[in-house]
Parts: sequence; C-alpha cells; structure tokens
Amino acid sequence: GLAHCVRGAIDDAPVDLRRDLFAAVVLSGGASLMAGLGARLEADLADGVAAGVRVKVHATESPQLLAWQGGAQLASLPDFQAMWISRAEYEVTD
Repeated sequence: GLAHCVRGAIDDAPVDLRRDLFAAVVLSGGASLMAGLGARLEADLADGVAAGVRVKVHATESPQLLAWQGGAQLASLPDFQAMWISRAEYEVTD
C-alpha cells in the first residue's frame, strides 16, 4: 500500500536523512483529500520504524495545488532560467 511505498522511498535514501524524511512526509494531490488518509498513513509508518523515530505526515488544506505552487516557486528562482532548453534543443534527434 501507500505506507509501503513511502517507507521504501525513505529506505532508499541515505541513512543520515531517513530520520528527517520520516518527520516530513507531505501528502499532496486530490486523492490526499480522502478523510483520515493522513492519520492512517502516519500510524502505518510509525508501526514499522524504530523507537524514537518521529513520524509526521503533513497534509495541507489545498493539496491539489501543491504541484502548481512548487512549480511556480521553482520558476521564480533566479538561476532556473539557465536550466531551460529550447524547443530546438529538445527536438534534436540523432
């Protein structure tokens, strides 16, 4: 299920980051509006971690907008334009 996927992603991260990742799980997207999803995910994740590891699932009031908000923040960074590629660069075929 979802907890298994989240746990797998965290387990694939470097060991020194895992504790922080368990404390900073963010639900986003329209499906995260399902009643009780955040609480259940938090309980399921907490069930499988070592004692003393804090598990926190954060759910915002408008999760369906998080991807757009993140993209808007990324696009507003001063260095982001340097990472763009042109349509011609994208369409180059070898």
